[in-house]
Amino acid sequence: MTEPSVGAGIRPVGRFVQENGRFVFGWPGTGFDARVEGERLEVDFSGSGAWIDFAWDDGHPSAKELEGSATIGFDVPGPGARILRVRKRTEAMVGDLVVASISLRNGRLLPPPAESTRRIEFYGDSITCGYGCLDPVPEHGFQASTESFPLSWAALVGDLLGAEIHAQAISGIGVFRNWPGVEGNPMPLRWRLAHPERQLDWDLSGWIPHAVVVNLGTNDFGTLPFPSRTEFVHTFGAWLRDLGDARREIPLVVVDGPLLATDHPAPGTRALVRTLLDEVAGKAGAHRFSLSPCDPRDGFAADFHPSGTQHRRNAAEFAPFLAGLLGWDAPGI
Repeated sequence: MTEPSVGAGIRPVGRFVQENGRFVFGWPGTGFDARVEGERLEVDFSGSGAWIDFAWDDGHPSAKELEGSATIGFDVPGPGARILRVRKRTEAMVGDLVVASISLRNGRLLPPPAESTRRIEFYGDSITCGYGCLDPVPEHGFQASTESFPLSWAALVGDLLGAEIHAQAISGIGVFRNWPGVEGNPMPLRWRLAHPERQLDWDLSGWIPHAVVVNLGTNDFGTLPFPSRTEFVHTFGAWLRDLGDARREIPLVVVDGPLLATDHPAPGTRALVRTLLDEVAGKAGAHRFSLSPCDPRDGFAADFHPSGTQHRRNAAEFAPFLAGLLGWDAPGI
């Protein structure tokens, strides 16, 4: 068996921090690819508290909950070079994905696979996290087992376009203010972080997206009284300028999400938010897109969040828009 190590032979996907030789992933959808040949790959996930999806090559993923200290073995499915893909299904409030060491039985780690030639960066809230999308009972509350970023509209856009997705998303987060009871700063003060709960900035030059997509504002206007329109526009606009300075000449798309309602929590909520986002995007030179609102006939997920059907609908409508904006070929959409 090869000596346990971490780093050589794997490609981290998404933002992470390194502590005592370990990779620590906090944001949803982060993880790693490992290219190997041999019999069995063993990964020490000590300190993890997340749910993950894992798959060999481009096969169908399986889900697993990581609890505390655990070494998990992955049987290599056949001879030759194979790629194990591990992705974090859940967001930071559930726990981290920690990779402490990797070892291989009767084989070797090969040079890691190259990153995708298409890259999209998302900033969002619970909708982008895939909150509760596996639970078809809207009266149910949050459970880690029913959250799945890989089935969120953002991840599905990546699947449709063959793009790697980096998503900075937190349930309940806003731009000017968060949902009541959600602690921590709003996104303009957290978007640069390598981990959403640690004050360490990510090196933005290490991974350059072809587009940046922002789907925020639902939580800002989810409860009464609404924030000041002037303060919301000012805060959002200042953040978009900050994003634009960091991601120069990269298209920026401001999206309004499917949970905005026409009459909740006040009449005209959806129209108001769309008007404000139009203003913010216009001043920042950003593009605008409105995702189709949730259709009650399709049902809702936990806590009345978008269902799996809604996530697929939103991905299917946004992917062609983004492909057209970027001049990407997108067969089959």
